[in-house]
Amino acid sequence: MHHLGKSSRVLFSAIVVVVLCGPLTGCFDLVELEDQAFVPAIGLDKGPNGTMFLTARIDIPGKLASSGGGGGSDVKELGGAKPITVQARSIPEALTLLNTAVERRISLTHLSAVVFGQDLAKDGTIAVLRPMTRYREFRRTVFLFVAKGSAKDVFDNNKPILEKSVTRYVEDFQQISRDYSMAPIVQFQNFLVNIETKTEDPIAPIIAVNQSVVKGSKEKGGGDKDTQGGGGEEGGAKQGGLPKSTDISYVAGKISRSGGNPDEYIGAAIFRADKLKTILDGQQTRYLLMVRGEFGGSMIHFPDAQQKGKYVNVILRQSTGPDIDVDVHSKPVAVHIRMPLEAEIIGEDSTTNYVDARNVRRLEQSMERDIEASTRQLVTEVLHKEQADPFELFRHARALFPTHQALEAYDWHSKLKQVKVDVKATVKLRRIGTQLQPPQT
Repeated sequence: MHHLGKSSRVLFSAIVVVVLCGPLTGCFDLVELEDQAFVPAIGLDKGPNGTMFLTARIDIPGKLASSGGGGGSDVKELGGAKPITVQARSIPEALTLLNTAVERRISLTHLSAVVFGQDLAKDGTIAVLRPMTRYREFRRTVFLFVAKGSAKDVFDNNKPILEKSVTRYVEDFQQISRDYSMAPIVQFQNFLVNIETKTEDPIAPIIAVNQSVVKGSKEKGGGDKDTQGGGGEEGGAKQGGLPKSTDISYVAGKISRSGGNPDEYIGAAIFRADKLKTILDGQQTRYLLMVRGEFGGSMIHFPDAQQKGKYVNVILRQSTGPDIDVDVHSKPVAVHIRMPLEAEIIGEDSTTNYVDARNVRRLEQSMERDIEASTRQLVTEVLHKEQADPFELFRHARALFPTHQALEAYDWHSKLKQVKVDVKATVKLRRIGTQLQPPQT
């Protein structure tokens, strides 16, 4: 009896192990890597009669590997494949139709960027955002962009100088944004939270095609290796002649330049709820990020306080986040913005001696006035004209409401048209560069 009891226990344990191991295999929906087509970026454009256009890039791992991540002249397209565009009524339908032209199963598990076309963004993005919130392959860390024009044009003209991987290309621009602060960094989760929060409005970085660069490329040979990404040291360097513009532009698609990637990454799209309202240039975006506390630093030129027509170039950084006070009880509502900043001189075309503390203070005061005027103009214009709050000002007023119900009942956007804005910047010049006095003839 004892022997039979022990055998029964062993048999029972074996059955339990087999039963429990079954659900742990997880292989019923397995798809091999060799059977998947990974899409690192998609673009969405408005179509006729309620339809949309979805443009996708497909990674080709073999070509990416042969290029070594960039610099190989044998690969002429970002990601190794030309963009594919399909028309559909929704993203899921577009992905289904896309698979009729691709010999592997479309996968979004490596998706890193979604680009909204300008017309689609103006009509509203919520219809295309809903499938993205439900489909598990849309990660909420995906970066969002707005194309000035159509997303398809941005995809068709995108020919990077260095990178082959779309994911690496997108990540590189996030680092550039942190270093130069001329475009915001926006992920899908941030965008969605701003839309769902009644007192906030989302923003997104701008991508645009510089048509003068495209024209110069065609005049120089119509897209051979010197107009394609990864063409070595001369990749994009021989396109067209010198720029002919008389103005320095920070507008996406209008930067005065020749050669390089026709796509430009600069500026910010301002939304009211889910609809695009206006577009800021690179300089305005700097002040937007300062107010939001997301200004990582930038090289900026300011007029020399001592010599008219001369400029001083500085690296400007935010020492701490801005101090913002929103007085919801005043009529009209008053917003007070205090921004502490630090600066370092990196160059000047004047002969002013900045070893002299008096000249340093004059420059600090001049920069403060310039920053205050530009920031005040931007914040006032966006609040009054667009009645949108991309600056997240109301976050600083939440503590004034005793209950969540009182906060929800306060119609913040209806107050924006009359908001009074006051800006105070404090600039501290920390360094004057590696040479004490300017060179003399």
